[in-house]
Amino acid sequence: MVEQEIKHYHGNDGSDDSSDEEMSKYSLKIKFSLFSGLFFNILFSADASIKSLKEELAASPSNYDKHLELIKVCKESGELDELRTARETFAKIFPLTEQLWIEWIADETSLTESEEEHEKLVELYETALGDYLCPDLWLNYCQYALRWLGAEGGLGRFRGLCERAITQGKLSKLESNENNFYLSTNYYSQLVSFIVGLHPEKGAPIWEIYRETETALDGDDKKERVTKILRRQVALPLYDSEIAFKELKQIDSELWKKVKSDYDAAKMKLKELDEFEAKLRLTKNPSELAEIWKAYLKYEIKKADPVRIEFAYDRATTQLCLNPALWMEFLTWAKKIKSPNLKKISLRAARNCSWDENLWLERLNFTDEDPMDIFDEAIEALGGAGIERLQGLLWQLVLIYRRRATQNENMKETSISDDAKNAFRAAVKKAIQICTSLSATELVQEFETFGAEVEIVFFEEIARGRSKFEKLFKSTFGQDGKNWVRFAELEQFHGDLQLVRKIYKKGKSLKIL
Repeated sequence: MVEQEIKHYHGNDGSDDSSDEEMSKYSLKIKFSLFSGLFFNILFSADASIKSLKEELAASPSNYDKHLELIKVCKESGELDELRTARETFAKIFPLTEQLWIEWIADETSLTESEEEHEKLVELYETALGDYLCPDLWLNYCQYALRWLGAEGGLGRFRGLCERAITQGKLSKLESNENNFYLSTNYYSQLVSFIVGLHPEKGAPIWEIYRETETALDGDDKKERVTKILRRQVALPLYDSEIAFKELKQIDSELWKKVKSDYDAAKMKLKELDEFEAKLRLTKNPSELAEIWKAYLKYEIKKADPVRIEFAYDRATTQLCLNPALWMEFLTWAKKIKSPNLKKISLRAARNCSWDENLWLERLNFTDEDPMDIFDEAIEALGGAGIERLQGLLWQLVLIYRRRATQNENMKETSISDDAKNAFRAAVKKAIQICTSLSATELVQEFETFGAEVEIVFFEEIARGRSKFEKLFKSTFGQDGKNWVRFAELEQFHGDLQLVRKIYKKGKSLKIL
């Protein structure tokens, strides 16, 4: 096609030698035109795909595969702003796998230049660490954090990060010999970090980067710093710990002799763990993994080390994140020992198995957030669920607000604030609306009765509670004598004795009592 157009330009045969230069320029012009057209067609096609995928996700935001597809199209087309937005939206709805976070952070790292951008990258790392136990991501973070060493307070910041990776500690305050480093409130400041340094296969590299950095730093306490890290490492059942043990011998032979018994015990422990680790390496099948982890967890629970048990559950739920029974088992154990990580576990459980109403119940139980917001998330996630699945959540929501209203933090105050009362009333109203929409008439009456009783007994709003009961008696509720007796009892203890007589008299006149 290009040759034909060139020949046409030169009189069909292209025999005019004097115009070779012009022909060359024209040929390039046509090729550029064709390339430009192809480029814009691809770009237009990508834009159309992005628009279509965004529309699909607006209609169905919980479509996991469509989120992945949108991210792929945005990345291939070079639409960086669209790519970032797509990833942020995805991460709000679903926990992301380690590989997805690594790819996201790698893309952002390539664009990071200013210190402000680097701090945003740190925030992204911190957010990424909250979804699953991710040893490779932790290693990347520690390697990235080496850039802090030249800055003021950077050494303390780096040490704090490494300590978080190998020991259990809150993210909100990181103590070191040099400085304290406080994370901003945008991070997971109330959560406790995963202990990736315990990972038999992937824990050693975290220890190594910490130890090698300390080895490279000068100072009178250098030997002490390095040997402390080595001593802790060799006491753990990690593969390749022989390297650290030999290094300790070279640095401090006396200490090496003292910790040999700890090292030998760790090797024996690793030998026991190897039975499970070897099986885990050989399969990706969920049902087979479930059986392996069942045996692994049984082993760790028998050993009764809560740190190792929680670590095992973290690993198991990372591999079997869509197993609600495993999450519930994890939560049951965590509640039994009163784990400080209950909030984190319940959050992760509900995010991973958002279709399971029982996990949302646990989420409601252990959240510090507004329960109404969590409830709305649950209702959206459980879209289409019947009243049988929702009534537990509805009662939990109402009871949480009742409890919050009636438990005064300041014991000197005996009155309940109007805000607390209104929050409870809003919860009852929400429950009644949902029950009404699902034609659950009996539950509607139960919530209305409960709301009226709380008004009288706890809020001492006698007139409001009485009005609610009187309204209820005009429905089928008034045909049950037990309800009249309950109303009379409430009036007897909290209201007007003369009204008690009227209630009983009216009940008898209706031949209900």
